[in-house]
Amino acid sequence: MKKRALILTLIFIPLLSLAQLKGEYCISYGFGGECIKFYKNNNFKYQSSSCTQQATGQGTYELTENKLILYFESDGALGDDEQVKIESSDALSDTVWIEITTRESAAGQPLPFNASCFKDSLESTIACSVANFEGRTYYLLPKSNDALTLFVSSVGYKTFTYPLVPDKNYKLQIDMSNSGFYRKYRSGEIMSFDVREVNNKSIELTSDFWSVEFTRYVRNDRISQRIRRIPRPIRSLIWRIKDRQFADDC
Repeated sequence: MKKRALILTLIFIPLLSLAQLKGEYCISYGFGGECIKFYKNNNFKYQSSSCTQQATGQGTYELTENKLILYFESDGALGDDEQVKIESSDALSDTVWIEITTRESAAGQPLPFNASCFKDSLESTIACSVANFEGRTYYLLPKSNDALTLFVSSVGYKTFTYPLVPDKNYKLQIDMSNSGFYRKYRSGEIMSFDVREVNNKSIELTSDFWSVEFTRYVRNDRISQRIRRIPRPIRSLIWRIKDRQFADDC
């Protein structure tokens, strides 16, 4: 009997240290929410939102008996916070065609209605325009070998500048860096939680950063099942109340 207990203990300890979670676990606050989605091979994706910030990240995690540690890694698909990709082609006339596509670097989504201008070396404005709903701006400029500077700005984002000689047709894709509202966790950053309970319905965690009482992160498919059981009219009313509460809290 003692041998059997010893064998079970030796098996259980390594299994506990290599424990894996599966699915998406979320918690909703009055002012936002937080979700952690767990994948195979101890990979995860993290997302949180509030009135003042939206954050994303991904990497690998470690789960022990009383700790959940998220080790963030950079998302190579998104690249740097602020970058430009450029294509060019020969201009066949005395004018050049310039197409600018602007995105937000945090999510890679189009950044609509941003303002842009070209200025010369004397800071004189050559042309200005506003992007459409898809974040695209189009310019038709005189062909020239004189260098211009492109300025792109949008509320909540750092002004982007880029030198350009309008001697060719150009297509530019610009990823705008936010001024603090959007955040992407980088390689080397760690988020640690104390763990009180883990089951197939929820996990109870408390963050080392917030130092508050344990909170229950509910598995997302469980939330969906509960919502689907509610009659549609009542369901719509609940979402309207939640949206109004979020606006009031912000």
